Amino acid sequence: SFAHWVAKQGICYIMGSVIENNSKVLRLWKRMGFEVIRRTPPKQFDQKFHSLSIIRNTAIAQASL
Repeated sequence: SFAHWVAKQGICYIMGSVIENNSKVLRLWKRMGFEVIRRTPPKQFDQKFHSLSIIRNTAIAQASL
């Protein structure tokens, strides 16, 4: 699986970000083993302000065990 391949490359985890208003996508990433590790203050993207959920998959580190 991808998690095992990543672990064999010496990578401990994968990180990403999701716009907080996009709750459906955040739920999808959580089902795939990602967890929210922090939230950013609102930042401007074009004409709107959004907070981001920074996510990390800790299952990658466990795959190498």
